[in-house]
Amino acid sequence: MFMIIFYHLIFFIVARNHRDIPFWHSFQLAIHTGVILFVLISGYFGIKTSTKGFVRLLLLSMVYYVPIVLVDNLILKEGLTAAEKWQLVLPSFQAVTKSPYWFLRTYMWLYLLAPLANKFFEANPRRNKLALLLICGAISLYAGYNGVDGSITDGKNIINFFFLYALGSILHDTYDKWSKWKTWILLTAFLGLCIALVYTHLRFDGSWYSTNLWQMAYPYNSPILMVVSVLAFMLFGKIKIQSKAVNWVAASTFSMYLIHRNPVVLERVLRPVVTNTDVSETAGILPEIGILLLLTVAVFVISLVIDKLLDIPLKKAQAALVRWIDRILEKTGLKESTH
Repeated sequence: MFMIIFYHLIFFIVARNHRDIPFWHSFQLAIHTGVILFVLISGYFGIKTSTKGFVRLLLLSMVYYVPIVLVDNLILKEGLTAAEKWQLVLPSFQAVTKSPYWFLRTYMWLYLLAPLANKFFEANPRRNKLALLLICGAISLYAGYNGVDGSITDGKNIINFFFLYALGSILHDTYDKWSKWKTWILLTAFLGLCIALVYTHLRFDGSWYSTNLWQMAYPYNSPILMVVSVLAFMLFGKIKIQSKAVNWVAASTFSMYLIHRNPVVLERVLRPVVTNTDVSETAGILPEIGILLLLTVAVFVISLVIDKLLDIPLKKAQAALVRWIDRILEKTGLKESTH
């Protein structure tokens, strides 16, 4: 999530403010791994779909989107008539379907469909995981990468997420093998590949080669990005961490995504801050990267504090909604009664 925030600050703000500096465009090839890692982790541990989990995803998406966007549409936006403002009200409530949270939508579909994949895996774990990997890989990595079908070209779709889910599960099953690989070899391969991608894309900027390299290494279904992401996953997977503090922070990572990616927060809060602290033209790119890392830490911590402050009321609302939904499911026979 730290890398996702860092990447978004560069993608949405810095790179667009400095279209004349090719480095910011090329640098994205090395830091575009966050989403893939997020889904690999889900596949590694397995998604346990539940009413409670689904309600939490839905509740978080509403809480961190609807109030902020409503205030922006009804109060902060200028030059609109009262009728025009109220026309924006209904879309403001549609956090899942009409927000810029493409990851929220795709991950929610994966969350709801994960039980089907889990049952498929249970029947014959090794064969079925490989089958799902190959089938979804053929559709996403081959047809999506080589084709022109807009629904699968960039990897932001449920097919690619199923591929990553199966890959994460296979990484879990083979942990005893790859965890024995030398850390320095993995680190050298990871850093070497990242540096090579950025350097070669920058070196041949604007040429046929850089265009094709971008296609092979940037989209979420690009082969090279998959390799970079898996190397990063293995590096972190080899680290032994058992900490309640880490788990406590990790519980808020999805909220961090929703908060910083909110279009109002991004444009009205983060863009002015990042722009005002921009030193890339005077002090250079490396100092600017340092500032961006510090800003990422700030966004990370502030989002964490906001989520923890809202944790108790959100859990109470979540519990009430879960009880109400469970009663409906029990009455319709979709869930066994617990009484």
